[in-house]
Amino acid sequence: MLGMIKIGDAARRLGITTMELRDSAHRGEIKYVRNPGGVHYFREQDLEEYAQKRRQTKDTKESLKIGEVAGLFDVPVTTIASWADRGYLSYTKTAGGTRLFSVDEVEALLNKMRGELDENEENV
Repeated sequence: MLGMIKIGDAARRLGITTMELRDSAHRGEIKYVRNPGGVHYFREQDLEEYAQKRRQTKDTKESLKIGEVAGLFDVPVTTIASWADRGYLSYTKTAGGTRLFSVDEVEALLNKMRGELDENEENV
């Protein structure tokens, strides 16, 4: 669909899973259209508005889902799972098995990694 973004690409941009985005769309949190095959598509403007709402909500949250953490680091969810398994990020699990990460701990690791990148750039 011309000018529309397919659900998988939209979810990657937002740092969430396609299931999370589909659920949000079905709850009316973001506008979407479906092609005859049932594939969800989103407009760029709607994605930007939805991302802004998520950022505002995240500011008041104490924990993040694995897809949200992956989006912040711009890495695949499997990388975050690996980091968690290796102890780089601690997490708790919900009764349903969802991993939840502390916002403060995620921000601390982000800041540490940014600092290391800055140091490496200075040494080049």
